[in-house]
Amino acid sequence: LTRRPRPQLSPVEPLAAAFDAPLREVLTEAVPLPRVFFAFRAARFAEPGSAADDVLSVVLGRGRGSRLFGELVTRRRLAQAEGAYLGSWQRAWHASMITGMATPRDGVALDELEAAFFEVCEAVGTEGISEDELGRARSMLAADWSRELATVGSRADQLGKHATLFGDAERVADRLPELLAVTADEVQEAAQRVF
Repeated sequence: LTRRPRPQLSPVEPLAAAFDAPLREVLTEAVPLPRVFFAFRAARFAEPGSAADDVLSVVLGRGRGSRLFGELVTRRRLAQAEGAYLGSWQRAWHASMITGMATPRDGVALDELEAAFFEVCEAVGTEGISEDELGRARSMLAADWSRELATVGSRADQLGKHATLFGDAERVADRLPELLAVTADEVQEAAQRVF
C-alpha cells in the first residue's frame, strides 16, 4: 500500500494546563444515594507526564488495593465499596482528565467524604508512593495493555490511533514501555501538578 497524505486538522487552541479556579456544580435529583464526582485536568495523551498520570490514577483509584479504597472504604469507612474510584481519560487533541467519584456510607456527609478524597490524593504529591504501589500499578497497566491488544478490533483501534496521532502505527509498540518506565518521583510530580 502506498502511504496516503494525512488529513490536515483544523487548528485547535490548547486548553490551559489547569483550571483558573475550582468549579462546583451541585445537582439535586431524586436518587437513592448521594454521590460526589471529581474531574482534574491531566496531560494530553502521549505528551510529557501523561504516562505518569495513568500510573497515578491506578495507584490512587483502581481496585481494592488502591489508596482511595484502602483509606476511604476500609480504614475510615466513609465511602461505599462500589462507589469510589479514580481513572484517567486520555484525549488525543485536548488536555486529558483524571476523573473520580465517591458514594458516602449512610450517615457520612458529602463534605467530609470530599475532604478525605482530596486529602488522600494530595498526599501523593507530598509523600510520594511506595515501590509496592508502583509495582502494582505497573502490573495492572501491563495486564490492561495485554487485554487491549488481545482482539483484532482493539489492535486495529490502537494501530489507527497511533497512525493518526503520530503518523506511524508502529509507535503502538512504545506505549507499554512508556508506562512501565514511569518512576515513583514522576508519579509524585504528576500528583503535584494534577491536585
